[in-house]
Amino acid sequence: MSLFPISVYVPLSLWIVYHLLKLSAIPFPAYFQSYADDLLFIPIIMGLGLLLQQRWIAPTTPFIYSNRALVCVWVYCCIVFELLFPLFNSSFTADWFDCIAYACGALWFKVGMNKPLTK
Repeated sequence: MSLFPISVYVPLSLWIVYHLLKLSAIPFPAYFQSYADDLLFIPIIMGLGLLLQQRWIAPTTPFIYSNRALVCVWVYCCIVFELLFPLFNSSFTADWFDCIAYACGALWFKVGMNKPLTK
């Protein structure tokens, strides 16, 4: 049994590689730069939360997040990152297409990552 399921490695690895390449001044398409972090955000935080729940908080129960929890996280991200942050800090920009990226990330998490832990 590995420490992390492979599904947790994928979005986290993509995020790390993307930011390392960005630091090396490799150009990316504008849409990729605009939405990559938003797409990966929910799979990373929900994946790590799922891992903590399954490995250390309640390892004896087969835990997965409900659809309601996924929708709540998506709505929370949209409200906080696309409404409140831009409202109170001018360095943030509200881009409602980010909400679509968050939704795609939530769907990725639901379909590919939100599985009971196998031993």
